[in-house]
Amino acid sequence: MVYKGEKEEKQHPIRRDWLKILIIIVYSLGFASILGMFTIDIVSLSTDTIAQKQVESNKTTLTTLVVEPIVSNPVILSIFKHIFYLLVWIFLFLLFPVAFTRLKRLKFFNFEFEVEKQGDNLINVLNVTTQKIYFLSKWSREEYANGYAEMAKNFDKIEDGIELVLKSLSEHYLETWQYAVDYKVYAGERFKRDYNIPLVVKNAYEIALKRMEGIPINKENKDHIYIKNYLLTIVEYEGREYAVTLSSFDLEFDEYDAILLSGLVSLALQYYERTEMLELFELIEVEEA
Repeated sequence: MVYKGEKEEKQHPIRRDWLKILIIIVYSLGFASILGMFTIDIVSLSTDTIAQKQVESNKTTLTTLVVEPIVSNPVILSIFKHIFYLLVWIFLFLLFPVAFTRLKRLKFFNFEFEVEKQGDNLINVLNVTTQKIYFLSKWSREEYANGYAEMAKNFDKIEDGIELVLKSLSEHYLETWQYAVDYKVYAGERFKRDYNIPLVVKNAYEIALKRMEGIPINKENKDHIYIKNYLLTIVEYEGREYAVTLSSFDLEFDEYDAILLSGLVSLALQYYERTEMLELFELIEVEEA
C-alpha cells in the first residue's frame, strides 16, 4: 500500500489535447448533420408524388436497363449525393491532422501521402541519459565553478546567475540532439501572472515546491506541433521563491531532464552564493589594507 501511494504521488501533470477533442466534436456534428439531411431528403422524396411520363423505347440497351433507372430515381440520386458528402467530410478530417501533427504516412483508398520521413537511426536511450548526467557532472567541476564566478561578478541578481547555466543547457540540447529549448526564470508571483504559461503548468507550482525537484509537464499528443512541453522546478534563495521553466515543442521531458535541471539550478545557487562571499571577503581585505 505504501508503494502504491508513492507511485501515485510521482505522477506528473499532462497537457490535454483540447484541439483533438474539438475536432472530434466538430467531426461528429458534421457527420450527424449529413445523415440528418439525408433522412429529411428521403422522407420528402417519398411523400411527394410526381407524375412522370414514361418514354417507351423500341430498343432495349444497357443504358435503359441500368443507367436510366438510377438517373431517373431521385431517391437513388439522393443516396449517392449524401455518400459523396460523407466521403468528402471523412477525407477532410483525415487531411486535417497534417497541419497539426507529425504524421509519417496517410493513406485514403488509393491515395497515399507521406508527410514526414522516419529518421535513419533512433538515439539510444542509455546514451542520451549518460550524456545528460555527464553534462551535469561537468558543471560540478572546479574549472566550471571558477568560470561561473568570473562571469557572475557582473550579475546584479540571482536570476542572471540561474540563466547562465540555463543558457548553457539550452545550447547543449540544440548541439547534441537538435532540440530547441527555451528557458525562463521567474521571481515571486511573476510566474503566475505570465499569461503565456499554460494553466496546467501554473497548477503544478505547489507540487514542484513540495517536491523541490523538476516536474515534467508534457502534452498528451506528442505529435502536436503547436503545443509545448514544459519542465518546471521551484527553488528558494534568501527566503524568496523562484520558478524555473524549460519549454520545447519537440523535446518530451523525462525524469533525467528533471534531475539535470534541478542539479544545474542547485549548482548555480551555490556558485552564486560563493561568488558573493568571495566579493565580500575581497572588500573586507581592501578596507583592512
